[in-house]
Amino acid sequence: MLMNNFLVGQIPYQIRGLPNLENLLLWNNSSTNILPQSLGFSEKLVRVDVYSNLLDSPIPPNLCKYYKFVDISSNNFTGTIT
Repeated sequence: MLMNNFLVGQIPYQIRGLPNLENLLLWNNSSTNILPQSLGFSEKLVRVDVYSNLLDSPIPPNLCKYYKFVDISSNNFTGTIT
């Protein structure tokens, strides 16, 4: 849980190297650029909560297919949710 920490920069794609990660809670930071498509490879991940950041990439394909809870609001994403 790394919310409200004024984190800046990109969310690292190496996050897929955390096989036991269940909840990605990064809301209310200043993370920029992309939400890594590699999140789809985290088998135990059930919650992706990155609202209120500065993310501005296309939404990763099938993002909602893999997780029980997804909140990507208050960002600048482009594209559609599939």
